[in-house]
Amino acid sequence: MSCSAVNCTNRSGQGVRLFRFPAQLERRQIWINNTRRTQWQPRETSRLCEVHFEENQFERKRMDGWIKLKWDAIPTIFNVPNPPKRVMTKRKSKYKILDPPLDVQPNEIENTTGASMQSLPSIPDDTTLSVGPNEFENTTDENTQLFQSSLQMENEALRKENDRLKRANEQFVKYREQTNENFKQQLEDQSKLLETFKTTMYGTATQKKRKI
Repeated sequence: MSCSAVNCTNRSGQGVRLFRFPAQLERRQIWINNTRRTQWQPRETSRLCEVHFEENQFERKRMDGWIKLKWDAIPTIFNVPNPPKRVMTKRKSKYKILDPPLDVQPNEIENTTGASMQSLPSIPDDTTLSVGPNEFENTTDENTQLFQSSLQMENEALRKENDRLKRANEQFVKYREQTNENFKQQLEDQSKLLETFKTTMYGTATQKKRKI
């Protein structure tokens, strides 16, 4: 069994864990959209391998070493031109993506001298890179929205399951009442037959006595 993602050739025989598409329609559609495969629907045997999930999408390391996804895991790592947005952390991709070739003319290389190379600005070793707080806020907002969306989908699935169980219980109650009514009617019919049989037998015995 192989991975269904584009540009991925991982198979179960290579020691890579494969995961089936969710049965829940909302999460299933998110998985399909993130694969970036147009006009494609997964089959029963379709799978995605573990390299397409960020590290925070797995449960903590288990004692048995088993790799298990979280209940709301979403695949975001794909080797496609327009990959989906990451959930939280940036995981090192296992794909070997080559850098695009540089378009440099031969005369440009000849005109490059040592003086021009020395004129390039240098970065001190003790330079500290700073990240603005807005970047963290945007990441947090996006993660919160994804989490809330997952909770809403899960709550909707639970509501539908509760409605289904409620309808099944109502049908069972109606069936039990109908069965009891039918059984009661059968008892009444049998009682009437028995009473008719007794009356008939009593009349036959009376006629025999009169003849004697």
